[in-house]
Amino acid sequence: MTIEDDKRILGFKSGNSGLYKQWRNAIKARMITNGFTSRREAGIEKWAELTEFALTLKPLSARAGIHGTATAAGFAMQQALNSLLGDAGKKLKDTQTLYKGVDLVDTSGDAPVPGGMFSVF
Repeated sequence: MTIEDDKRILGFKSGNSGLYKQWRNAIKARMITNGFTSRREAGIEKWAELTEFALTLKPLSARAGIHGTATAAGFAMQQALNSLLGDAGKKLKDTQTLYKGVDLVDTSGDAPVPGGMFSVF
């Protein structure tokens, strides 16, 4: 199956819909917080926690009861979710590799202008 097939199974619109991007960003943020980018790095417990978290987000939350059931739909959903979680981790790892060694935090000591950069006060 393709990533597009997996998205469709889980209820996302085809393409890179805004909802899918929000879901993927939430997954990547959780991976960063927990210090892993793959199922292997996560281990069984952390991966299960990530899976449970993913099932609380839209549109998966509407189908969460199907996941893990001994049905064709439950199996398809489990495979699709594992695929998309793995893909999110790969994209996160690619981003981390791209920016490795780059300081993304401004440490120059210059504070932002009060009221924003276009403030006249």
